[in-house]
Amino acid sequence: MPRSAFKGTANITDQGIKKHFKNYEPWQALFELVWNGLDAKASRIDINIESNNMDGLELIHVIDNGDGIDFHNLSDNFDRFNESLKKGASLHGSHGRGRLSFHRLCQDASWYTRFGGKDVCISINSANVKDYSGENLPDSEQLKCIQQYGKGTCVELKNFTENLPEIDDLLHRFSIEFGWYLALNKECEIFFNNG
Repeated sequence: MPRSAFKGTANITDQGIKKHFKNYEPWQALFELVWNGLDAKASRIDINIESNNMDGLELIHVIDNGDGIDFHNLSDNFDRFNESLKKGASLHGSHGRGRLSFHRLCQDASWYTRFGGKDVCISINSANVKDYSGENLPDSEQLKCIQQYGKGTCVELKNFTENLPEIDDLLHRFSIEFGWYLALNKECEIFFNNG
């Protein structure tokens, strides 16, 4: 498939998005990204956090082996805010806004995804959080973690404006948020830093 680019805008202003998330703690953005993976029928989520030599955040990957993002119909997912085509009582992301919570933690988010055997990368910068751009990727340029699963999404977070709690505190918060879900869905697993 020849490389092609695309772009779009969520149906809300930047100010409206930021107002919606003003009471969010920065680490809650990770919750939203994990829920998005679980909503996409992932059985495994990996959260890999890389720090620099000053213990500052360098890079975070939230990887899932779910169905991926249907980038053929971005108007049904990335263009929406406060509404979603996700249906079902067990789906957390039925409001279509969690993906944009990243701006509470960092400036840049990229979604590397494989859906229906095709690969794309979709990127958003917090300066214009309502706008996204993307391009299709040749298989050879897709992240190895997505190639390994054959499907799914890896959200890459960079250029951090906030820090996360210490890892033990963060794990405790994750156990409160997801412990019940994992207890009810034994086939699902969430891992931090490859273990």
